[in-house]
Amino acid sequence: MSGQISLVVHLAVTKIGDILLEEATKGTIAKLSEKLANLKELPVKIEQIKKVLTMMSNVIRQIGRVYLTDDVVKSWIGDVRKVAYHVDDVMDKYSYHLRQLQKEGFLRKFFIKGTHYAIVFTEITDEVVEVEKEIQLVIKMKEQWMQPFQLVANPLTEMERQRSQDSFPKFVKDGDLVGIENNRIWLTRWLYSEEPETENNVITVSKIYPCFKCLRT
Repeated sequence: MSGQISLVVHLAVTKIGDILLEEATKGTIAKLSEKLANLKELPVKIEQIKKVLTMMSNVIRQIGRVYLTDDVVKSWIGDVRKVAYHVDDVMDKYSYHLRQLQKEGFLRKFFIKGTHYAIVFTEITDEVVEVEKEIQLVIKMKEQWMQPFQLVANPLTEMERQRSQDSFPKFVKDGDLVGIENNRIWLTRWLYSEEPETENNVITVSKIYPCFKCLRT
């Protein structure tokens, strides 16, 4: 679960990084900012969102497996995933319209469809503000409802969980266990033997992992 969420967040963060680092995109954003005042802070806001998502991904990776089934933890991780998906959608829209401007030249596109792009990028700016609010809510929920010990994997607990899984494999066939077939044959013979009932038989089945032993006394 945590791995899947971390991947979702990673994809959103990577997409932000690709957009902000591309030189052609930087130039287009700078030109847009000259025309639309509300876009001046957009790259900074997006960079801040990237940092917060990265930190959230790190927090999720640190959560102990034993707490991943906790309802509060699952709910919070689900909210982080929703924010990451929202960021991914906004970045897709942002990237698409920036490339449309670059495709035929910024000035020509903007002056022909200036009103259209003003509306489009204003909507994107509004969505970024909405994402910021969602992030603040997720942070507040973590602080209010989640306990510090849930956010850090306990080495002893994790070792015990792993040892428990190793001791009780989920999918082990009888035939894979050392000596099981021979002992099964002996046990069946003893149970269905026609020896006199007056003879007292005690059959002991003991286990020393991974071997089983059958003894008759």
